[in-house]
Amino acid sequence: MVAINLSSRVRRFLRYIGIAIGLYVTALLLYAIAIFFITLISGSEPASTTDTIDSRLSQALVNWQLKKIASPLDSKALDDARLLLLEVTAEHFRQNAFITTETPTGTSFQQVAPKALQDMLNGKVSQAYPHLWSYLMAGAFPVFGYALGDFPVVAYYNPYFDLVLMTQWAISNTGFVPIQAWPTTGRAFIEDRDSLASDKQIGKEPGTLFEVQIVNAAQGFTVVFEDRVPPLERLSSTLSIDPEAKKQAISIAENRIFSLVQWVNDARDPAKPINYAKEIDALQQALSATSSDDLKTLLPADNPQKADELFLLPANNRESMQPYLVIDRNVIFIDPNRPTVFLSSYFEPAGQGYTLALALLFDLHKVYPSNNNKVGTKHADK
Repeated sequence: MVAINLSSRVRRFLRYIGIAIGLYVTALLLYAIAIFFITLISGSEPASTTDTIDSRLSQALVNWQLKKIASPLDSKALDDARLLLLEVTAEHFRQNAFITTETPTGTSFQQVAPKALQDMLNGKVSQAYPHLWSYLMAGAFPVFGYALGDFPVVAYYNPYFDLVLMTQWAISNTGFVPIQAWPTTGRAFIEDRDSLASDKQIGKEPGTLFEVQIVNAAQGFTVVFEDRVPPLERLSSTLSIDPEAKKQAISIAENRIFSLVQWVNDARDPAKPINYAKEIDALQQALSATSSDDLKTLLPADNPQKADELFLLPANNRESMQPYLVIDRNVIFIDPNRPTVFLSSYFEPAGQGYTLALALLFDLHKVYPSNNNKVGTKHADK
């Protein structure tokens, strides 16, 4: 009789456990379905149908939310999901700070204005040219600090202008939300002070190529930022920004971006006394072609990188490349969707116009020699 009662209790206990597990699994499924429909309602496409930044963000958000429920005690899984969500959110923010158009001018990065950037549009220059901040973001890449804390910091560094857009974020059940943004020069950040109009670009060394200076600036800023703002540290407080220092930094950034964008516009304007409009157009067409034949014809015979090497860059990046920075006869091309790779071209006078004398691909993640002769450049340091 005792044996029969014990067996009955065991069966009853197992039945309760089964019901509990069933309810738990059902709750997870309902939560996933709810998140899916919320994603659709918010306007993002399901991650399984496209590979856009919107779909990747939706997928990362759902993954993070499910990890919180399914694996609340697995801290590593939660941290990994959170880091991925922050990374995708940061790129989503960057790409929504600009959109590219087919217009032939250097102002083709049109302002979309995420809310955290809104107050910067009140600057004197930005009121007339709001696309300036879009232009800055198009050539910037994110560096992360305090990523596991309640208020992560994402620095969008632009090595072409040596300008940084610092942003701080808050975490909630709906993901990361930017709570403040402020600009600074790379030089000012490294020296831990307010921005000055006289700030010189970091990365410059005697005998260093103009292009390698850009690479050195990117690498130098990243090292200092990650040392001062550790990537995986868990900071739980917001940063304090002096309003006057921020206002000054906005003005400095506006003036720097405006003057450099104007040089790009002039270089592409056939009406200007000095311009590379035909040469720029020819190079863009050669890069966008389905084969490297046109580029082989266009490149000088002694170019250090051959056309087939340049065509190793994915077609979508080559097709999207456009002039981003002009310094004298140097024209830097970037694809704003992948700003860490750039093409540097150099034009020499030839008859009534100019001819392409050099075209080299550079990657901000690689280390290059500082001696000009080792890279094979023909132009002088700037």
